[in-house]
Amino acid sequence: MLSPQESQLPATQPATQPATPAAMAPATPPSTEPATPAAMAPAHRLTSQESQQPATAPAQQPATLPADCPFDVAAMMRRLAQASPAAADFFIPQGHCRIPSTNTLVKAAIKQGAPEGLTAIALTQEGGYGRQGRPWSSPLGGLYLSILLRPAAHGAVPGQLASFALCAALAVRRALADLGFVHDILVKWPNDVLCAQGKLAGISAEAVGGALCLGLGINLFPPSEEHLVGGKYRAAYAAPHLPMEASGDFSETQAAYREDTTIRLLSEVHSVYNQWLGTGFSSLRDEYRGCAFLTGRHVHIESLTEDILYEGVVRDVDIEGCLCLVDAAGKLVRVHSGEVHLKEQDTGISGKGSTQACQQQQI
Repeated sequence: MLSPQESQLPATQPATQPATPAAMAPATPPSTEPATPAAMAPAHRLTSQESQQPATAPAQQPATLPADCPFDVAAMMRRLAQASPAAADFFIPQGHCRIPSTNTLVKAAIKQGAPEGLTAIALTQEGGYGRQGRPWSSPLGGLYLSILLRPAAHGAVPGQLASFALCAALAVRRALADLGFVHDILVKWPNDVLCAQGKLAGISAEAVGGALCLGLGINLFPPSEEHLVGGKYRAAYAAPHLPMEASGDFSETQAAYREDTTIRLLSEVHSVYNQWLGTGFSSLRDEYRGCAFLTGRHVHIESLTEDILYEGVVRDVDIEGCLCLVDAAGKLVRVHSGEVHLKEQDTGISGKGSTQACQQQQI
């Protein structure tokens, strides 16, 4: 098992302040899909009655929700406007207590021609999922959100989209590192954010109808009941000292921390999105390399049928976001996200079983 000292990051941390948006490639967005909303939808404080709930809660979901769902979207956006006016103009937030899936909501909105920046935020989900449709446990205490992006309207081409998930991982890492409760935060290609205690966050990026649905799930507070996490990682929490109560009520400290995290996250996502639109992954590559979990590790690459394709030591991530490893013959192999499975030996991150067991992650 890797100790925190064994997974230290470089002394220089990535800048946590949003970068100045790079110039975007000129493009004419479809008339029914504006690239930037002219105005934000009205926001208000939601109550639990305003969000539909199923008759039967899933077995792993808490049986109750707070009587007054503490999700003041309007106040959050006022604070975001102070921290990053451009980000506040970009995002159109929708707050929900409990919904089936923020990804499902945003993908439906894409098909209806909704504008870029629409953001669904939920306190809990019944059908949350990550990459390749894997279930994502979504108990009270996490932060679950999905963002509608239209990179094609700014000149991005389909072949570039896979690399944006890596940029989004950097945004999550920046936001959590800036809040300061968890240290030595690493990004694991292509879609995880880790620390020595386990998995902090997962990311999905789905291309739908020419747009992109970016899904982010972050473990903020330890839930009142143990929840399973996919794969062999244990769940790690951004604020491990603030566990949820069995009642499901959020303390004032928890509510403030969740709002702070959301504001910082939206600001960072907006920053890396504009930087990626202007210069691609190349301008963010050095930051990614500085906190990459897999570099120097021996891995197996498998096909979807679990046939071993390559074996070697991870050397780098290239400017297109591909994982680069060197096999036993010294040959450099480039692995594209979405094509293979990856097996790690001795993950160095807290798992549910023996640390000698291989960790499989679909990529």
